[in-house]
Amino acid sequence: MAWTSTLGFVTSGGRGSKAVPKSCIESAEYIIQCYHAQKILPWAAGQSRAPHVYAEFGNKTFNISDTQDFHNSAAGITDYDFGDSLPAEGQGIICLNKTGADLTSDGGYNMHLGAVVATGDGAVLISNMMEAAHVAVSSGTIQVMEIAKAEDFLEQLGDGDTYAIGLLRT
Repeated sequence: MAWTSTLGFVTSGGRGSKAVPKSCIESAEYIIQCYHAQKILPWAAGQSRAPHVYAEFGNKTFNISDTQDFHNSAAGITDYDFGDSLPAEGQGIICLNKTGADLTSDGGYNMHLGAVVATGDGAVLISNMMEAAHVAVSSGTIQVMEIAKAEDFLEQLGDGDTYAIGLLRT
């Protein structure tokens, strides 16, 4: 499939072509901010940029750029209603633990975030970066996955009853 990518995070063949933070949170935020600026921005660990990025769920919205440990307030959140649509290029998806339990103690993840970097016929490419625990965030070539519906991004985490899915936007 040929992919359309406004900022060139991936080639038309879908291969990663730009460096982004190796953290799912930082890469999604960075990519969305680049789309807002309509250009590739410089990145450095710990650097803040504008505008803020928000995670919108069915019943709650979080400012992920400004609210440290926002996931600690996620108990009881509900899914964002994507319907049959996908986020647009420059938006993203967040899968957030809605149970209030700490999944990190047993090797699980409390959240995963990705930003849409290319569109195709009925599908999108979404960033899929993951950092090693307790390691300083560095940059690397973007890794992506193809999804045809928002829930496809959630499937890599497993249990849909544990996570709510939300829209990432500025």
